[in-house]
Amino acid sequence: MFEGPGVYTWAKLLCLFKPNKEQRVVAFDFFETSRDAEFRYAIDKECLEAHAEGWISREILIANCKAWGFERLKLIAGDVAATTHEYARSQLGARIALLYLDIDNYEGTLACLRNLYPLVSPGGVVAFDNACPHQGNPLVEGDVLGPTLVCAYHSWRFDLETGACLFGDEPLHLYPAELRDGEVWIAAS
Repeated sequence: MFEGPGVYTWAKLLCLFKPNKEQRVVAFDFFETSRDAEFRYAIDKECLEAHAEGWISREILIANCKAWGFERLKLIAGDVAATTHEYARSQLGARIALLYLDIDNYEGTLACLRNLYPLVSPGGVVAFDNACPHQGNPLVEGDVLGPTLVCAYHSWRFDLETGACLFGDEPLHLYPAELRDGEVWIAAS
């Protein structure tokens, strides 16, 4: 985890808006474990290497959150492809109110979508970039066929519930979203 801003943001928001509730922040990252992972795309490995400095330890994250009075934090170390699978398997009946993904590689994003999205509460809103991950063409010009979005330019297909790419190489970037009093609220991240 690079410096921890995502964890800090969600921890502070829960402190402010849900101080006496049971919701917690669960974060997955390599933390102090080995960062040896297989990447499909060279750019993903380059991104990992570019952030070689500035990693934050679990100990520091936990201490900072405790200093703000937030102790509902669970940090899971290891490759997200494996750890999110195990977490989802071990959380029988659990529901995720907000799934926020900030992962800089294809494999990790796809694994989190496959493993964690099924735990998201029903009725969620799916928000994604208008640019197709293939060549940046506008997805708004595509067709929606049930739960599938088809890019009008090269026929890449995306699952609108998970963002998974059904035909092509890269998934859609999904944004946390919800319906509030008939309006769609989207967290731009």
